[in-house]
Amino acid sequence: MNYYSMVIAGLERNLPICPVNENLSIGAFVIFGDAPLTVACAI
Repeated sequence: MNYYSMVIAGLERNLPICPVNENLSIGAFVIFGDAPLTVACAI
């Protein structure tokens, strides 16, 4: 699986790249269950 790395609120996350259709893929960002990221975004 491929990943897109990015820094969000000072934390590095690797987002899985998910195909939407044959011409488009996106990095899936899911904050649910990521307590450190939730806290960092809330500050």
